[in-house]
Amino acid sequence: MRIRFAFFGYASLVISEPLFVAARQGDTSQLETSDGPREPEPDQESELDDGLKALVNGDYTRALEILRPLAEQDNVDAQVIIGMMYSNGHGVKPSISESIKWYQKAAENGDTEAQTLLGKIYALGQGVTVDFAEALRWFSMAAEAGGSEGLYNLGYAYHTGQGIAENDAKAAELFRQSAEQGHTWAQSNLGWLYMKGVGVVSDNVQAYKWSLVARNQGDEPALEVIDYLMTVMTTEEKKSGRELAEAFEPTPSPADQKLIQRSRTMVLLKEGGHTQGIEIPTAGMVQDEVGPPLSDEPSIEVTGGDDAEILEAVDAAVTVAMNHGFEYDASDSENGRVVVKALWKDRPVTLTMRFFRKEDGLYIASSLNQPGDVFLKGGGQKIEQIFYPDLFQETTRRGLTIYGDAQAIP
Repeated sequence: MRIRFAFFGYASLVISEPLFVAARQGDTSQLETSDGPREPEPDQESELDDGLKALVNGDYTRALEILRPLAEQDNVDAQVIIGMMYSNGHGVKPSISESIKWYQKAAENGDTEAQTLLGKIYALGQGVTVDFAEALRWFSMAAEAGGSEGLYNLGYAYHTGQGIAENDAKAAELFRQSAEQGHTWAQSNLGWLYMKGVGVVSDNVQAYKWSLVARNQGDEPALEVIDYLMTVMTTEEKKSGRELAEAFEPTPSPADQKLIQRSRTMVLLKEGGHTQGIEIPTAGMVQDEVGPPLSDEPSIEVTGGDDAEILEAVDAAVTVAMNHGFEYDASDSENGRVVVKALWKDRPVTLTMRFFRKEDGLYIASSLNQPGDVFLKGGGQKIEQIFYPDLFQETTRRGLTIYGDAQAIP
């Protein structure tokens, strides 16, 4: 059983040497904080709605025409959306540097989503050199503002000692703060910590509570903890843990409430529209279960290709898809391409990925396609959170090192 890998997403920036040293030594006193996101001017609201409406209708050129002037006026919603458009290549040529530029503007204006996206970019090395100190700077800013995703990723850094002195007690506290807001992975990890007594006093009732809460949000690894606890807990302890789980209500911070409202605004503008993969995370607060496989028909098996490592990576993706009961198509494996299809609340979600080689190693490009109603409720992101961490673990188990490329087309 394990603490789950968490640094997953887009984004980036640069750090000064004194701050880098401080972060490595575990001193976060020098990490910058923010006074919170700037609110849009009243006369920007209708323009923002028009831009978002164009976005959810797939008119990216019009969306950019409307949103760019707003972004230049420090409208954080517009800045984040434009950053995502450059990251995904919607209406513009994909550019990680442009994506970073707009994320940074929003992050410096206090937007916790942008801060977390930047942190993830540096933690994963998405188009930049991996820099855990820089990732910590952005995660710390998001956490200081109450962002559940920032709290979670900062907790993960403390648990693993990546870029900062290892401190399981601090990790547990950060996971708890994130879990209270509704972050599924934080809830799952907190259950594991209570079960093992890592960073907290061992408490099977609390472990059972948080694992049940996470499982109720569709988290599969939480089942490992639940299955074990069922063998060692008394009937009374199980009853207590179950009652605590049933009574739990997430309390999103103002920062997370803003992200929820950002998504809800788009739902109201275009219920059921198609966004062709534009990603707007909702801080891990999707409440619905992942559905069953799309069909009982056999999936197409891996064939062709002459690069052994690419074929191994394709086979790893197929293995993970099979483990989760997702439909897959690896018929284009000779080009390193895999398509995975899953259901979220009986609605289709498609992950397309392509493994390819550069001079310095093996890379993956990926995209997400989902109906607008699924996207706006975070369903596609939920599938990604289930699939990709397991994929990275499976490829690592097979001795493969794979880098992300946000600019490549899958």
